[in-house]
Amino acid sequence: RFPLALGTKYGDDNAWLGNGDPKEEWAVAFHGTGLGYVVRILRDGLKAGKGQGAEQAIDTRSGLKIGQGVFVTPNITVAQAFANGYRKSRHKNTVAYEYQGHAIYAVLQCRVRPSAIKRPNRCSAVCNDEEVMGLEGTFEWILNQGDDVRPYALLIKEATRGDPHSGDLLGDRNGGVWHKEHKPRA
Repeated sequence: RFPLALGTKYGDDNAWLGNGDPKEEWAVAFHGTGLGYVVRILRDGLKAGKGQGAEQAIDTRSGLKIGQGVFVTPNITVAQAFANGYRKSRHKNTVAYEYQGHAIYAVLQCRVRPSAIKRPNRCSAVCNDEEVMGLEGTFEWILNQGDDVRPYALLIKEATRGDPHSGDLLGDRNGGVWHKEHKPRA
């Protein structure tokens, strides 16, 4: 884990990091990405766009369409799977970053504005409400504005055999491992 030198990038008030009033603290989330994108994200921020698949999904709390946004997750396993690349999926075949024969993941640890979190309900992850599923059962959150996501640490991990890939979790339109193994808590 490498903390990022934020300085005054987000102003002088760091309450969003948990350095003050707990009511002002933002939620912790992760964004798994290719290592080659990290510098650009840190320089320019995360951008809302069409890269996340929940654009047409409905938010589980508001009942409104999600729209374009930034994909994050409160679940490190999901972030790791996206950083690890795609396998057995409709997406292009990519793998984690290779360095001297070692595959490496890059995951950004972020804080996200709680009031801006959208929780999509879609076939691969029926409910993304952490109050229903618990954090370990939540697949994704979407934030419509990049300013609502603030990376504050870079997590690096060497890939090992058996680590999940996003295609393993998502599967096909009938649902993958995630949909089958994660059900609302009773």
